Formats: sequence, structure tokens, C-alpha cells
Amino acid sequence: MDSKVPIQHGLLYRGRVTFRRAEEISYADYYRKGRMWDGFKGPQNIVISADPLDVENFKQKVIQHFRTGQKIKVEIFRRTKFYKDDQELQLVQVMIYREGLPESYTALDEENDVVSKTYCPAYELALTYEPVSGHIEVIAKEKECREAVAKAFSETLLQTEIDGERVPLKQYDISKLLRPFDFPTDPDDGIESVKVMMLRLKPLGSGNKVTLEVTQKEGRSIYDVSREWFDANDPLRGGFQLSQVKIVIQFMPNEESRKGKVIPVKISYPNGCDLKSKTEKERLISDKYLKRWGLLKEI
Repeated sequence: MDSKVPIQHGLLYRGRVTFRRAEEISYADYYRKGRMWDGFKGPQNIVISADPLDVENFKQKVIQHFRTGQKIKVEIFRRTKFYKDDQELQLVQVMIYREGLPESYTALDEENDVVSKTYCPAYELALTYEPVSGHIEVIAKEKECREAVAKAFSETLLQTEIDGERVPLKQYDISKLLRPFDFPTDPDDGIESVKVMMLRLKPLGSGNKVTLEVTQKEGRSIYDVSREWFDANDPLRGGFQLSQVKIVIQFMPNEESRKGKVIPVKISYPNGCDLKSKTEKERLISDKYLKRWGLLKEI
């Protein structure tokens, strides 16, 4: 029995590592292209240095930038991500856990007395490097640190200096949806219908907003409902601009879904979209139809 204990402990440890790695990949993918994200142009097809001195140099540059705690942990691992047409791109992901400034909290000690305890929180940053494109992407709450971390990574682990040029962002133009739109599709893609379900508008020159929304069971379009409700004061007639829209794509029934898969997509002007493009149908919408419908352009 005793001889099995180290093996069980080893399996448990590997299980925890695998689970944490999955969390780290999910973290990077979830926040990608969001408010915590910045992408930078780096060198293409460079093999990341495995020299411990280069890794240590990278750590020290990160510590010097934040000027807080001296403890830092850097984990580097290879992974893949899905791309269009079911292709897989090879990535290198770097997770940085750095020690922050001391914080205190109130607790009860062993004798039930109220005491103040101090701890140093750990903050995480995620960085990915895509050799094919050379793109270096950084996910961190502190916007001002992202360029510094990308430059430190490239200088130490890619042995190449970069100037901080950013990767072009996707920008959405939803203004055409102030009016009814046909949403043309190809029959082979199996899309049954595309419907605008929500429009969030704001008056020109104002920060106030109004939201129009219909249910999926509503037989009329959101434009007909708005016209009926507001008549001459219909905000879609003029004086308002769109800040957010929700469209729902209904696919035809198939073996995968007897009722047909439904994909809601919420787009915010100028560059917000909640479509994660993880499934084949989601990638079809993001890579093909948002461009065809004139809702997406790159800047």
C-alpha cells in the first residue's frame, strides 16, 4: 500500500497542474480583444529562448516596471488555438504571477480576538506569442503596463527589439441597422433567419441611452414595433445613433440540433463583440458574415 502513495500524489499533482493550465488558457482566450487586451507586432518565426538567464532577465524587467514586490513566477508553455476553416495555430503562452503591495484584512485569531492580518496578493498577466504572424498579445488590467511587458518579452526571450506598434483592431459599424437590413446568406451554410432583437441608441451629442428590445416570439420586426410605439417620435427616424445591437442567427435543424442552433451576437460600437468564435458556426459568423453584412472592418 505504501508504495502506491507517491504515485497517487504524483497523479494528483499532475491533475492540479493540468487543471490550472486549462484555466490559464481559458483566461487568455476569454479576455482576448477585450478591454484588458492589447496586441503588438513582433518578429515572426522566432524560437523562444529557454536560457535561464534570459528568463531571469525577463522577470527582472517586469519587476522593475511595476516597482512593487520582488516575488515573481513565470510559466511558459506551448498551446494551440482554433482559426478559420478548423485550422490550428501554434502559440506560446506566458503566465506571469507577480507579488503586489501588502494589503491588510480583519480576522479572528485563535483566542477569538479581532486582529489585523497582512498579506501580499498575487496579480496575473497573460502573454501569447504567435510565431506565424509575430503577434504578441498581452492581457492585464493595467493598460499602461502592456506595451512594457511586450517589449521586455521580445527583447529578452525573442532577442529582438520592437517599437510597440499595435496589431490592427477590428472595428464594428452598426449604423446601417438603424434601418431594416436583409442579412444575405448562402444556402449551403444552413442559416434559416437573422433577426435584430435589440437596439441601444443615444441622442446625438448626449450620453443618455434608450434600449429597444423584442422577444424571439415577436412576429413583427423591431422596426415595426418601434414605429408603432413611438409614431412621429420614433428614435429610429433620426437624431439618434446606435451604440449597441443584438442580432440572433437561427440555423436550420440538423443532426447536431433538432431545433436548430441559435447564436445571439451582441455588437457594441466601435469595437466590442461578445462572439467568442469557438464553434464552427460561430467562426462562420465572425469570419464570413459580419464582413459580408458590412458590420465589421479592420483598422
